[in-house]
Amino acid sequence: GTHGRGIWILDNINAIQELTPEVVASEAHLFTVEPAEQIRYAREKAHAGDMV
Repeated sequence: GTHGRGIWILDNINAIQELTPEVVASEAHLFTVEPAEQIRYAREKAHAGDMV
């Protein structure tokens, strides 16, 4: 089981749009990354995995 209760909102599908057969066949690929903000609401004693 997991301890996480959350939701992810995918509002930018650029990486999926960049996924081509050439990208899949390549050894490595760097996708375009846009600035983003992660919001995490946690109490004082968060799960150890949250304390990054």
